[in-house]
Amino acid sequence: MAAFVGLLFGHPNASFATPTYLLDTGPGPDNVDISQTPSALMSVDQWLGFRFDTGNSVRIGGVEGWMSVIPGGEGYGRLALYEDSNNSPGTLLYSAAYFGAVTDPTGLYSNADWLGALDLDWKLKQGSYWITFEADPQSDGLVAGFLLGSPNPVSNEVYRPCCLGAAWVNDSLAMGVRVTKRVPEPGTLALFGLGLAGLAFLRRRRAN
Repeated sequence: MAAFVGLLFGHPNASFATPTYLLDTGPGPDNVDISQTPSALMSVDQWLGFRFDTGNSVRIGGVEGWMSVIPGGEGYGRLALYEDSNNSPGTLLYSAAYFGAVTDPTGLYSNADWLGALDLDWKLKQGSYWITFEADPQSDGLVAGFLLGSPNPVSNEVYRPCCLGAAWVNDSLAMGVRVTKRVPEPGTLALFGLGLAGLAFLRRRRAN
């Protein structure tokens, strides 16, 4: 109970603020010149993705990719989650927008960094899914490159030329990606703590 109270009231050893990674390949290279580094382009002409397997029900709170934004390619990208269909993305389940911009003050290349969304609430059952990084073919969306390769790559990855309507192509890209577990809101934790305290109080009354 003391440990739980620490979580509620900001105990220095509280760990609920520390991200829990359901998947973490580690970052790729940090060379900002993506023309000189092996990379996989994410643009309106090509979408990229990876398979995510879960052995139980989970709630995804964030998805990020180790990317460098191409100068002039600032804009919004889209994260999407699909059901698995014969080892390829199938039915769309969730999607979310994220923003990317060049951060290098010289304007030559953006610094490689984790780019994506950390405010998701994607509820998944046990199974296999695909998470993709996409660009909007109807607007001037984000153009970025995954700097390859990550130290612990996902074994199943895909790319697709979106504007041609082509099928997803399985490939080994070694993209840097990470998936974060959804963290309960502080209010939810507080209510849970009050519930536990109430149960403990009732048990004491019955014991007496």
